[in-house]
Amino acid sequence: MFSHEERVKAIQLFLKYDCSYAATIHKLGYPSRGALRKWYKEYLISGELHQKHQKKSKYSEEQKQVAVNHYFEYGQCYARTIRMLGYPNRESLRQWCEELAPGARKLRKSAIKLTQNQKDDVLKKFYKPQTNRKSLAEAEGISRVTLYQWKNTYLGKDFPLHMTSENQGTQKEVLLKEVEKLQEQVHQLQLEKALLEGAAELLKKGKGINLLHLTNQEKTRLIDALRNQFKLKELLQQLQLSKSSYFYQKQVLEKKINILKNDN
Repeated sequence: MFSHEERVKAIQLFLKYDCSYAATIHKLGYPSRGALRKWYKEYLISGELHQKHQKKSKYSEEQKQVAVNHYFEYGQCYARTIRMLGYPNRESLRQWCEELAPGARKLRKSAIKLTQNQKDDVLKKFYKPQTNRKSLAEAEGISRVTLYQWKNTYLGKDFPLHMTSENQGTQKEVLLKEVEKLQEQVHQLQLEKALLEGAAELLKKGKGINLLHLTNQEKTRLIDALRNQFKLKELLQQLQLSKSSYFYQKQVLEKKINILKNDN
């Protein structure tokens, strides 16, 4: 959130620039056009700006930062971030991005970097019936040129732009590979979801917790709770915990349990 001084400075500059939103935002690097319009409206009505924010957010600053970081690191897609973290709504996330990283969305959009799995996911949408490819590119934060470049790079220039009965045979092998990749993606999402839910239920951690910030003992407890669902190797890799540290912490926990049993 912006301080009272920052908001006053923005309004003063806005008036100096003859109420030019673009010039003010360009000069300061903040806020959004919508926020500046709201501040100016408040200034016109009361002749001043309130000192304190009127509504306290139910999300902590750490949760906001986690959401903003995820948005920029995973393709600048609001829907993907909200789906992965379970919060907030689209408008709140947009405001957080503008508050915590003013101008970053516009600057980073042209230099967006998606993983291979994310690009595969976009290409699957590319070939869905009735897909508006212009809207798809905008939703994923890329240009239409980039979208077609990915198609040519990963499927080949000669690969047809549309599914037809004539080219289904040629596409079969590609589609089978995509199904395999999709299954891997689903498994990865299930793993991430299980870890986040486990942290919330077992360790009483709030939404937006960074699993890598857990202690080794907490990670060990979380792994033990999910050993019947996932392989030890992938759990260790996801939590960035070495095998030796895991077994050491497991021994420590077992000793604590034995001591409690003996006391009882």
